[in-house]
Amino acid sequence: ASSIVDTFPLEGLLPKKETGAITFLTKYPENDGRGIVIAIMDTGIDPAAPGLQVTTDSKPKIIDLVDCTGSGDVDTSTVVSAVDGQITGLTGRILKIPTSWNVPDGKFHIGVKFAYELFPKPLRERVGTEFRDKVWNPQQRAALTNALRDLEAFDKAHPNCSSLEDKTTREDLQAKIDILNSLDKKYTELGAVYDCIVFNDGERWRACVDTSEEGDLKATKVLACFRECHEYGQFSQADMMTYAVNIYDDGNLLEIVTNAGSHGTHVACIAAGNFPDLPATNGIAPGAQLIGLKIGDTRLGSMETGTSLVRAMKYIMDHNVDLINYSYGEASHICNTGRVINLITEVVNEKGSIFVASAGNNGPALSTVGTPGGTTSAVIAVGAHVTPQMMMAEYSMREQLPAMHYTWSSRGPSHDGALGVCISAPGGAIASVPNWTLRGCQLMNGTSMSSPNACGSIALILSGLKANNVHYSPFSVRRSLENTATKLEDVEVFASGQGMMQVENAFNYLVKYQNSAGENVHFTVTGPGNSRGIYLREPPQVISPTEVTVAVEPLFEKDTDPSRKISFQVAFCLTCTQSWVQFPNSFLLMNANRTFNVKVDPRGLPQGAHYAEIRAYESSNVERGPLFRVPITVIVPTRIVDLTNYSISSLGQHFKPGHIHRRFIHVPFGASYAILKLTSQDNEKPGRFLIHTLQVSPHQAYKKHEFSKFVTINEKGEGVYAFSVLGDSTLELCVAKWWANIGDVILDINLSFFGAQLTTSTPVMHGGEGIARFDIISPLKTEELNPSVSLKTVVCPLRPVDYKLRCLSQFRDQLKDGRQIHAIELTYTFHLHKAAEVTPDCAMLSDLLYESEFESQMWIMYDKNKQFVAAGDAYPHQYVTKVEKNDFTILVQVRHEKRDLLEKLKDMVILIKMKLAAPLNLDLYPTWHAAVTGGKKLSQFTVQKGLSLPFFVSQIPDDKFPKGCGPGWFFTGHLTLSKDEPAKSKSGTKFKYFVSEMPAKTKSEVKKKENHNNKETLGKEKFTSDGMNEALRDLKISWISKPPAATSATIYNELRQEHPKHIPVILGRINALEAEDKDLFDKQDKTANFNEIIKLGTEGLSLVDTEALLSYFGMKLDTRPEAVSIKSDMDKKKQWLIDVLVKVGVAQAESIFLDRDAGDDQSYVPVEDVNKTYLELCKWVDIADNKVFPFAWRHAAVISHYGRALKIIMKQQEERPSKELELKIIDLYKKLGWKHCTEYLEKTTCIRYPAAYRPF
Repeated sequence: ASSIVDTFPLEGLLPKKETGAITFLTKYPENDGRGIVIAIMDTGIDPAAPGLQVTTDSKPKIIDLVDCTGSGDVDTSTVVSAVDGQITGLTGRILKIPTSWNVPDGKFHIGVKFAYELFPKPLRERVGTEFRDKVWNPQQRAALTNALRDLEAFDKAHPNCSSLEDKTTREDLQAKIDILNSLDKKYTELGAVYDCIVFNDGERWRACVDTSEEGDLKATKVLACFRECHEYGQFSQADMMTYAVNIYDDGNLLEIVTNAGSHGTHVACIAAGNFPDLPATNGIAPGAQLIGLKIGDTRLGSMETGTSLVRAMKYIMDHNVDLINYSYGEASHICNTGRVINLITEVVNEKGSIFVASAGNNGPALSTVGTPGGTTSAVIAVGAHVTPQMMMAEYSMREQLPAMHYTWSSRGPSHDGALGVCISAPGGAIASVPNWTLRGCQLMNGTSMSSPNACGSIALILSGLKANNVHYSPFSVRRSLENTATKLEDVEVFASGQGMMQVENAFNYLVKYQNSAGENVHFTVTGPGNSRGIYLREPPQVISPTEVTVAVEPLFEKDTDPSRKISFQVAFCLTCTQSWVQFPNSFLLMNANRTFNVKVDPRGLPQGAHYAEIRAYESSNVERGPLFRVPITVIVPTRIVDLTNYSISSLGQHFKPGHIHRRFIHVPFGASYAILKLTSQDNEKPGRFLIHTLQVSPHQAYKKHEFSKFVTINEKGEGVYAFSVLGDSTLELCVAKWWANIGDVILDINLSFFGAQLTTSTPVMHGGEGIARFDIISPLKTEELNPSVSLKTVVCPLRPVDYKLRCLSQFRDQLKDGRQIHAIELTYTFHLHKAAEVTPDCAMLSDLLYESEFESQMWIMYDKNKQFVAAGDAYPHQYVTKVEKNDFTILVQVRHEKRDLLEKLKDMVILIKMKLAAPLNLDLYPTWHAAVTGGKKLSQFTVQKGLSLPFFVSQIPDDKFPKGCGPGWFFTGHLTLSKDEPAKSKSGTKFKYFVSEMPAKTKSEVKKKENHNNKETLGKEKFTSDGMNEALRDLKISWISKPPAATSATIYNELRQEHPKHIPVILGRINALEAEDKDLFDKQDKTANFNEIIKLGTEGLSLVDTEALLSYFGMKLDTRPEAVSIKSDMDKKKQWLIDVLVKVGVAQAESIFLDRDAGDDQSYVPVEDVNKTYLELCKWVDIADNKVFPFAWRHAAVISHYGRALKIIMKQQEERPSKELELKIIDLYKKLGWKHCTEYLEKTTCIRYPAAYRPF
């Protein structure tokens, strides 16, 4: 039996002991962050979350909340005035203006916002589920039950159901059931729709969001900009989502600030949460104040964008911000450069704000630090550590393990040689999350958590410095952190940086050395190509000594007195931590760029990773620690000695929790993929492992050549995994036991290389080639292969149909010194012939964010009704959207300061990538002859070592091209070589197939077209008077079809006299009358209009010899010589007959609807007449034909078969959605008494049919 422990280890929930924060606070309780402002650049902060209301000295905890993304923007440029205390919102609701509102100018700016545009996905899912269960499902079940009972009662009363009336009645009852079942399956909760009102009360701008959705503004909250009044609201008790507002451009733009996820609130609470009633759970700096800068875009699932980052930097330039926490980042292709990085550097170097960021969660392989954290000189990157106290309090682990770094914490060095990780801090915490999660707090871990822990700790230091009037700079603070950090036992420097930061030691360091030479100077260290360190990794770099010239230049704080720059001079003594580095012992630096030479001799170093640092100490003050460092990393790879199997093994490797087996291997020249085999020697327990392999390539992000996979190896089990490799390059192989996986396990590790590959690394085939030849070579060993080509995606390139260059908002998008940001907005259109998964890709700018020259490349896709479909930004593979057949518009926005640079993008091509419904497999042949003749296809074969073999690929069959495909399109997929998995998917390469001219029409299609042309040109090949007269007649008919009907009456009468039996003349007149009906509002006028249509239609019907038509279409075969011309004539007459019947039927039905709406029991048009028209139509055409649609649904509605009518309209709505049809559906719902369906459509119509596109 175990004893009860009655004390909970609260100190482990949000760790402060490890960094010395708790000791510092005990010693200096008032230096708890007071006077310090921290900007949290994240998903946004919930001001109602626990611990985020006030500081320890009773100041507002949150100073400002800003949405930098644009996802909360509402266009409020529409200005209206109240009439009788009311205005009409853009939703169509009547909004009652409370008498308590003070609006001196009487002007109201109005807009509309959809709630789900503001909610993160988890909240949308929760609210949608709850609404369905509470509101939709009960009414839906009741309606379905009633419909089933009605059908059962009918079947009981009509067991035979033989008459047409009974059949259509039963069809109507069944249609109601079918529709209700379909609605239930397709139901998607689209969320609330809010009217937004902005006005000026004479002192400031204010905004009101109609969260009542009823126009009752008295019951809603009126807010001013958050920075002015620190007010916020809540949308509803159901969602618990809080919001704040900001108002720009003289009331024309409302910004509703919510949060895109729980991450930002959690981060904010770690840094500065304050719980007066339970101080043990406080954040690190409870006295600090916060600014919430939302950079995670809700439209993108909380992904950061260039727009949001630049706006955040602009905000910080304009306001007093001491610290920035940034728990975000991505893998980048280039270090320490790019538009966003340059602005971050400007904020740090010129504004003096300290930028703290997460190092990344992409370890354990080296060179996995993210951007900006580990790749930007101006940023302090923080790694993530876990301690026994955290394991017990946060993770409830049954055994205490030694302190360690989390397995996934990213490691340095960066690709340009910088160490990457600066310091470490605890990387897990249980802290507050937004109220909409319905949780008070939550466990999260990651460098996202170590960064705010470090940031809060730095806030304590700054609070103490300010209290003691000690001057500091971002450079002096970073130096103090690095020089006082505690080395972490058994944690490599690439993971920990200089070690675990220590608050009190860093504070004392800054106080002690505040007046020392160069204390507030940043020493920039650069090598060749602007590298920030020396990184020797590839085999040619480590076989002989390397000499590097290192440049050092002092960077002073902004507005530093020139005399200080003149007098600046520091004599450095240089040391190094390793003997294999040669360097000068002394170095004198003044205000100039000076260099010294370093020689690195890796010869004799054992295999593995080696790190050295050249440290520069002030010669007269050595105890102060290094003022700058030159990081040096050398990787010595293992060479493969088994040149038969090209394999390497590590047997009997003992894995404890958190242990990393790291091995660097020189991949043999010619290798293209590898197979890793892990075998457990343990008889009792499984092990949880992270496999991570990595190769580094110039100007490519580490993810380009990375393989990462979590695996479980069972007792005495094995796992086999394949991945691609780059030949003649260093591969890092990491096998790491998951840090929290208790127990020791012994593994055998075997890695084998294979080299079967094409002689070209980028196989491309053009359809015009007909047959393409490719050669396979196997440079390492003889291999069994079975090549195949599978195409999975078709790509359509698009050029813009329009573009606009515009100057953006001054308040949000103009940097200091008047640097105005501009945007180019490009418009693209395309048609999707059938449902598919679509990925828009701005290929020229893709996969570039922090390192991009441009600020943003955001796209938004809309359907033909302007409904938002999807959005994306820098990383297209993250934004795959399944869409139905439709017409689509894509708007793309790119931003930059330089307008001329944007002008160059006006013809930028984007790629629309569409996943094929099924992979398209190309035929492969062993010989050209077989490919030409369609002979025996290529099958499994053997490629001897060092030899090459060709194979031939035939073109895509004509019938396999998707509809709409044309020249310039291309297919992408994969060419695989190996015959078995797991190697199969990794043994080949990407394959592209470009489409040439599309195949010619089939014979039947050509013949059909010829017949059509014959019909059109019959008797018109040469000039004839009859032909000319017919052409003039048809031209006049086309004009009399246009409203107003009164204007064309004279021409119509003339045509009737000249062509009394030509039905198109009557149809033209009816078309004009139908078009005119939309402008008639008086019942008497509309009735007269319908009566005239019915009269004209009746005349037209009398002109058709229906018996002759029936006789003709009853024939099986017409053998007459003039059969073609006869058929053309009969088809025309039949179509005229159908058109007239449909138009007469529509007029009859509309006349009845008009009388019913007016309350007239007896209609001028009897229902029997409508039924006769319907029965006559049934003789000539399938009633489900789209041509009959306008009358078919109306006939069903006339005889009160609303189920049938609804089914007909809904089918049409699926194929060609329109607002007009939706309004008819709403009307039928009302007639059926389906209140829940009516309310759903009425509430969400403006979501599906918005008046304008969303703002970027």
